[in-house]
Amino acid sequence: MNLIDRNVDVILTHRTISPDKKAHADVSGVTLIEKPIALDAFVFMVNKNNPVKLLTVNQVQTISRNSGSEEVLRELAMGGLEPAEFPENAMPVGAVPT
Repeated sequence: MNLIDRNVDVILTHRTISPDKKAHADVSGVTLIEKPIALDAFVFMVNKNNPVKLLTVNQVQTISRNSGSEEVLRELAMGGLEPAEFPENAMPVGAVPT
């Protein structure tokens, strides 16, 4: 919407324009140019001492929300399910995870 409303000059997104945003662009007289530059992938990382070696689709669907790719995860992997609620982990600025 920010691009269509001329608040920004360029955006990066994980999908093509939705029909409602395309209609908004048309009404606004904005021509959008979509240029694929990469493919998305999910990589789940754990501590080297974690015994997990494989995740099932069901396990991926229980990973907590608020990750940087939450919208993509919801759209591509969750199938309409809500992510599980887990406590957030926080580290002080400058902390190095072990």
